[in-house]
Amino acid sequence: AANWQAAVDTLAKKNVNVQCGTTVTSIDEAGLDFQSVEGASNSRLDCDLVLWTAGSKPNSVLMNIVGDGAVPERDLSGRLVVDDTLMVRWEGEHPLADKIFAIGDIASTPTALPKTAQVAFQQSEYAAWNVWASLQGENQLRFRYTELGEMLSLGVSSGAITGPSGLPINFSGPAAALARRLVYAARMPTPAQRLVAGSRIFRDAPIRALSRLFDAASRPDKAK
Repeated sequence: AANWQAAVDTLAKKNVNVQCGTTVTSIDEAGLDFQSVEGASNSRLDCDLVLWTAGSKPNSVLMNIVGDGAVPERDLSGRLVVDDTLMVRWEGEHPLADKIFAIGDIASTPTALPKTAQVAFQQSEYAAWNVWASLQGENQLRFRYTELGEMLSLGVSSGAITGPSGLPINFSGPAAALARRLVYAARMPTPAQRLVAGSRIFRDAPIRALSRLFDAASRPDKAK
């Protein structure tokens, strides 16, 4: 909730009109119609360009995964159903059934999880181990998700961070942007990559400073 509010506030400062809880009912060449409350009359928004940025279905490549008459189980959204080791479940016998795993937002897990990079990142380590274990005859690991909070980029010089559940960590602005970049630099796989990512933080500092000055000068309350 804190990150959501920080994002809305940042967009408002840039004169972006955010309409939450709103349903688009129709789109044509001149704009769109929308409802802010179910059952209410439509409102009209004339515009030159409409962008749809919400995901709607898994990659079509997944629909072609078949083998010897077997097909993978899918949920109502078309995602691959996996067990608690992230192994894909099949309808019928597949010769490689115990060696095919799915992670991220294409996987439908026994317990519903957020469709985020944080989940996929954690799943990748389990999936890699379980692929190796399936080839070596070793025991596979059951995936356990650890909620680590959330970080958002809100432009070149701003961000928002919410800590894990139970920890009162909520802050936004330039400090959150810096903390976010430091965390990502620390999570790079090799020392060389961590060094490059870390050096870019300080290399880009003048750009971020100019961005903050521009944002401050362009705010509606400063333009009077």
